[in-house]
Amino acid sequence: MASPLWMWRAERRRGGSPSCCGRSRVSGRWPGSIRSPDCGGPRWPLVLDTGADDGGAQEQWNAWLYYQQAESLLRPTNFIQSTHLEKLKTEQAAATPPAVSDGVSTDNPLVVKGADGVEYRFTGLGVDDSLAKDKVDIMAHLKVDSLGDAAAARKRNADAMVALLAAYPELRKPFHGVWVLAEATGQNPFVTEQAMSEIH
Repeated sequence: MASPLWMWRAERRRGGSPSCCGRSRVSGRWPGSIRSPDCGGPRWPLVLDTGADDGGAQEQWNAWLYYQQAESLLRPTNFIQSTHLEKLKTEQAAATPPAVSDGVSTDNPLVVKGADGVEYRFTGLGVDDSLAKDKVDIMAHLKVDSLGDAAAARKRNADAMVALLAAYPELRKPFHGVWVLAEATGQNPFVTEQAMSEIH
């Protein structure tokens, strides 16, 4: 993949007054970049430089997930559109791994088989930065028939994390951890989170 059309830097600032707490401040290397008020407080910088290595065959999953993060930071609301966002979408499409080229949804899940032969059906993959770590987390939605009791649900979520990282080991390096939301029709989701060092 060719080098990207541009490189941007997004800084997530937390703290400060309630009127701006949690908003993103995006600063780019292009004219007319979005700049929201300075909220003060500690900073968790997220720098995305999607060069040829990130979009290459070795790290397509990483590039695809970080492009999702880039899009969410470039478009804080649905009514904002820009040519830069369109360029980002073009690059994201080029970096999409073949396994998810048709998208990931309830009707078209990403099926990953564990070492024990159990299939895990992921209906959504994205990123989450709610823990405000130096790296974002992977957010995975898992379709299940029934949640079961808490111990069984926790084990299933942990096994799903292991299966996902075994299938796509490049995901271990650039992310802090994995969230799994097990979802069954008519039931509240069962959510677990683990750091990469805890998943084996």
